[in-house]
Amino acid sequence: MARAPGPDEELTATLRLPGTDPVSARVRVAGVKVQPGFVLLSFSFIKLEGASAERFVIAIFDFVLAEMRT
Repeated sequence: MARAPGPDEELTATLRLPGTDPVSARVRVAGVKVQPGFVLLSFSFIKLEGASAERFVIAIFDFVLAEMRT
């Protein structure tokens, strides 16, 4: 990002999930940590519904299950 977004700023985030198409959703900035050369963001979803929500939940479960196997 060219600049750190402000607190509570609304953005569109695109998450690249393994094995499926990316999920785009409206998010609200929850935290910003500026580092030399980049910005770390945490955010909350404003609204994630339907197929996008289902793909996101399945990707999270798949990740957790894979971690439990190691």
